[in-house]
Amino acid sequence: MFISSRVSMHLKSVVFKTVPSDSGKERVAAVTCQLEPFSLRLAHELGMDVAEHCFVEEGPDFRMREEVGNVAFRPQYGLQRVIAYPDANSPRLAVLDDVTVASMRVVRQEDEKRGTAWWKFCCTLLVGLADAKARAFLADYFDTELCFDFHGIQRDLVLEEQRSASVAESAD
Repeated sequence: MFISSRVSMHLKSVVFKTVPSDSGKERVAAVTCQLEPFSLRLAHELGMDVAEHCFVEEGPDFRMREEVGNVAFRPQYGLQRVIAYPDANSPRLAVLDDVTVASMRVVRQEDEKRGTAWWKFCCTLLVGLADAKARAFLADYFDTELCFDFHGIQRDLVLEEQRSASVAESAD
């Protein structure tokens, strides 16, 4: 999903539920993560379609799209391995394998007093509950600010190259 390492996100909530699977029903945790402010660089890491829905080029710079208030995206990242850290400099807390990015959206946030606006990024991850360490991690760390690494397990290398090139161009 994100190319950057140790992306700081709020692990907002965890809901345990069952979902249909090839073998009947599977128990999963629907994990909601939030990131704000959501930057142009991170939008580019998710793909040009995300960046273009959220930001518009204005001369040499980019600005938030004023006409957009809330955008939902259909993520297509394949299975992810998610590594959680307590902060940017500490050893890992947990490794969550076979994570599915179920949904993503950005929501416009405003502070009218200050006259500022920013994007809040929200995503829902489906995490299998077969691993006792994953269950314990989710129970212990919900409603906590953590850092995350996302690694594709089944990657389309061409798509990954395109996303990396897009990020490199936005950094120039």
